[in-house]
Amino acid sequence: MAFQIALTLSQYSNFIKFVFAFCAAMSTPLAFCWYGTAIMDNSLEVYKAAYECQWYHRSNKIKQFLAMIMVRSQKAVCLTGSKFYIISLETFGTMMNTIYAYFTLLKNMYEN
Repeated sequence: MAFQIALTLSQYSNFIKFVFAFCAAMSTPLAFCWYGTAIMDNSLEVYKAAYECQWYHRSNKIKQFLAMIMVRSQKAVCLTGSKFYIISLETFGTMMNTIYAYFTLLKNMYEN
């Protein structure tokens, strides 16, 4: 679609159509990656919350549970795409860089 946008710069109606289609196509992956990053950030906050809950005033059993929670929450929970990649804003940035690389390749091939 980005290549079509570049080709239809002079045709205003087609240009607007492709711009809106491109934005609509990119909004879904952006939403997934945004919430994937939010989940990772919030899962790391569990460790901080467990540590700051005045655990030293609790019973030994509660201390053991909190220690287990803190050990398990040191690694972030993350959404994955079929265990091939982690869904995050970093992945979205990588995807946009790949799209731009394909766009420049197509544009260079079209101009030559």
